[in-house]
Amino acid sequence: MMGKRYPRLFLLQWIFVFLFTGGVLSQQSTSAPTSEESISSASEESSEEENYDSFSRNVEQELRLKIFDRLSYDKFIRPIGVVHVYLSIRLKRINKLDIEKQTMALTGFLFVTWKDERLEWTNFTRRGTPGVQLSRSIPDIFTAESYTWLPPINIENSVSDMSIISDPDVPMRVRHTGNVEWNPAGIFTVQCYCDVTFYPFDTQICSLIISTRAYRISEINLHFSKDPIRLQSYQENGEWELRNYTLEEKRSSTERDKGDYSSLHVNFTMRRRPLYVFMNTILPTMLLSFLSALVFKLPPDSGEKIGYSLTVLLAYAVYMMVISSNIPAAALSVSILSVYTMIVLIMGVVAVLLSIIVLECYHKDPDAEVTVAVRKCYMACLIMISGWKCSGQHIGKNIRSSSVVPLDDTIRKPGDRHVSVCDWDQQKVEQVSECQAKESDSEQKPATRNAWMDTNLSWRDFSRILDKFFLRLYVFVLLIITGLVTVMFSCGYSQT
Repeated sequence: MMGKRYPRLFLLQWIFVFLFTGGVLSQQSTSAPTSEESISSASEESSEEENYDSFSRNVEQELRLKIFDRLSYDKFIRPIGVVHVYLSIRLKRINKLDIEKQTMALTGFLFVTWKDERLEWTNFTRRGTPGVQLSRSIPDIFTAESYTWLPPINIENSVSDMSIISDPDVPMRVRHTGNVEWNPAGIFTVQCYCDVTFYPFDTQICSLIISTRAYRISEINLHFSKDPIRLQSYQENGEWELRNYTLEEKRSSTERDKGDYSSLHVNFTMRRRPLYVFMNTILPTMLLSFLSALVFKLPPDSGEKIGYSLTVLLAYAVYMMVISSNIPAAALSVSILSVYTMIVLIMGVVAVLLSIIVLECYHKDPDAEVTVAVRKCYMACLIMISGWKCSGQHIGKNIRSSSVVPLDDTIRKPGDRHVSVCDWDQQKVEQVSECQAKESDSEQKPATRNAWMDTNLSWRDFSRILDKFFLRLYVFVLLIITGLVTVMFSCGYSQT
């Protein structure tokens, strides 16, 4: 009986062991994936911690607390003994060059760079990882004027604001090497002494002076960077053309303690675009000036000489008032165009006076004779300049101006009437020419000159001679003055 029980118990034990071991294995198999996931998550966390090139807010906050420690950093103390500050300008546009106010306004950005060794974290390591540098994850940071030392830069020749350049809204970029970059923007209005001699063909040179009067040159020294003037985004001005620029690094001294301070001079050379001013100012001025000469083409008996000359003079005076507002008023120099307009105005006044003289001569008593002094002193010059042609016959004072006779011996008798030389018709001119051709040149020319100088001349003939003389003289003087002005404008424009 006992022998029969033992196999049964043995069998039950084996079944129990089998069931027990199977459950344990199943639990192990089901719990194995959970342990693998935990291992993979742990490895991922460790890999994230080891990625030191990624940005971390906590690390940057730790860095800021370390470099901007109040006990080790003071913004009122400059970084080193001599701070070298490098500047460059990105010019956007030249807004306006006001010659009357002697100012220039331009818009641009200032790129200011200096080194502050107290802000360097190249050798700083991350907390808990001595071998890892902070510059790998935080290559640069941003700060503001209220936390960082700033070089006191000002525009020395500014006319609107002489204060230190400051812009709290523009952040400063601090590199891990300690280099600080700051680029404030603004509209800078500076003094510009202009020369208007060759207006509107003038060229102006205006300077932008940047200095640090608060510090001496042994404390802060200003320099231009490698790319001092950046014109990639420059917008052309409609009135002025930017020709070139020059750079100067200078030493200036204060009047109080004679201490030298550093300053940078940027000289902009600008040339005016003259087409608009030429079409609206110079060309109308020249055209009006030549209208005054035509008053001498009007015959004296037309009754329009004084009216025409006064009309042209008043029109020129009114137009001169209009163009005077466009010509810049500067006490340092006088514009050639202003001198030219004034000369033409004076010539217009003289034309009116000469017209009055001509009319006075024309309307004198026809029986009155031209005096011998006037005839001998002026007639030779007037005849030569005005191109008046004489016939060589005796001229009387009592004959109509339309009467003329040929120069033959049958007509030239003592009892015959004397004739005038004015208003020849074509037929009588041909008769005179045939009579003159019959006489020898050697005998006729001296007799003609002497006869002309010894005869009497009516005042109407004299007034017509004056008209021709004044016309040619007026045009000659006007052409000379206009030519000189043109040459001076060309020389001034070609110099640039």
